[in-house]
Amino acid sequence: MVSRGQWSVTPDSTRPGFAFGGSRPERDTIVSGTGRFAGRTGRVSGWGIVDLRGFPGRIGLDVRTLIRFEPTDANVLGRQELILGHEPPGADHFQSELFRSQGVNESKDPTRFLVNTPLFSLSDGSQIGTVTDSFTCGAGPPPCQVLDGTATLQYPDGVVTAHFEVPFSPDPGRPGFYLFGSRPTEDNIVSATGAYTGRTGRLSVSGAVDMRHFPSPIPYEGVGLLVFNN
Repeated sequence: MVSRGQWSVTPDSTRPGFAFGGSRPERDTIVSGTGRFAGRTGRVSGWGIVDLRGFPGRIGLDVRTLIRFEPTDANVLGRQELILGHEPPGADHFQSELFRSQGVNESKDPTRFLVNTPLFSLSDGSQIGTVTDSFTCGAGPPPCQVLDGTATLQYPDGVVTAHFEVPFSPDPGRPGFYLFGSRPTEDNIVSATGAYTGRTGRLSVSGAVDMRHFPSPIPYEGVGLLVFNN
């Protein structure tokens, strides 16, 4: 499958040489395919981190990409299919999800944002939980470009809470939108219950936020990844 589309790149103010990347096309980007993808149409979107320290000789990419076919069918490209239906050793050591929020601030504190957001499976699009994001400015006055907050991820079999810092920068391809991303270098899971009791690890995210109606609503979407140590 071949996709051709526009991707934005905007500097990460907290990490020199790194940038945020993102694409949210409004029209189909898939231009060709072979085998089981022959004749398929659709679009590719995604968000992630770009390492430009070795540019132009080397560009590092850590991007979470979503492929949406038209028309949709049961043959979804998700984590189960990518590993051919077999659970590899340690397969339960990560949890990935798509989050898409209306961004309505439910906090009565003018210095804090409190947003409840559904979590969806990357494999079949079904809702697998919810997340409550509570965050304040981590640097500078609103709308600051580094958020400091807590994400409480609620699944049917337990709850995971992580502390995070998320920088974000204007998307040059979409006025009023910002790209964000977080790749913690240390564990940031602070508590867990149910099936996750005693587990440690890291929550990282990538996505985009619509700041055109700041301070509320601020719709945002992206992909989160929980990686457990045990």
